[in-house]
Amino acid sequence: ENGKQVASIGPNPEIGPFYIEGAEPGDALVVTFEQNPHQQAKNKLDTIDFVITVPRVMPATVKVQFGKIDLKGTEGDADLESAFGDIRVENLKGALTVNTQSGGVVTKSISGGSGNISLQSGFGNLTLEKMSSGDLHVESESGAITLDDVRAADEMELFTKFGSVGFVEGVERLGVECVVRV
Repeated sequence: ENGKQVASIGPNPEIGPFYIEGAEPGDALVVTFEQNPHQQAKNKLDTIDFVITVPRVMPATVKVQFGKIDLKGTEGDADLESAFGDIRVENLKGALTVNTQSGGVVTKSISGGSGNISLQSGFGNLTLEKMSSGDLHVESESGAITLDDVRAADEMELFTKFGSVGFVEGVERLGVECVVRV
């Protein structure tokens, strides 16, 4: 931050934990990992897991190229994107935008309030359980869409080119029309 180090490294600089000193409300936490090309082994896949704990009331923006995203128990709008990986969201209060090119999307107990929810997957199933929002847009190029106890106060749009749309129970559109395109 402004040329000064704000992170204090825990007991092991390789695995952490890492703490942010001097962080204030409104600050952004950006985590970037770049692998040293000299450490890459031919035909070897390495994995790195980041577990980041944030204050309960905080917006979240997460973007990854390869890997899954799990977001649980936050209050604040969330924008999640994974090029290749599943995305799972549980117990969120706030607007939600999810986009994965290749991966499934599972949402449970989402209260968008009057905020909008948009879920998109190029190749993967989308499962929505216990969700409410203003507008709801769900789209999969190639995958099934399953809804269980889902409500939208305004527009609800469900779209899949090569998949099905299934309603388990309790799906309501409380305002304008519901559009289902298969």
